[in-house]
Amino acid sequence: MWNVIESVGINREVVNKIFTTDEAVSELYQLIVKRIHHEREQEMIKRLRADVDELKVNSQSNLVHV
Repeated sequence: MWNVIESVGINREVVNKIFTTDEAVSELYQLIVKRIHHEREQEMIKRLRADVDELKVNSQSNLVHV
C-alpha cells in the first residue's frame, strides 16, 4: 500500500500526520488506485483509437491499389 501512495509523490510522514486512522489511509490508497486505473484506461483508449485510425487508413489505401 505504501509503495503506491509514495509512488505518486506523497510522503509517508505527511500522510501519517494528516490521516490519523488506518481507515483514512486505506481510503487515500483506494482513491490513488482508482486514479491510476483511470489514467491507464484513458491511455489504452487513446492507443486503441490510434490503432483503429491506422487500420482504416491502411484498409482504404489497400482498396485503392486493388
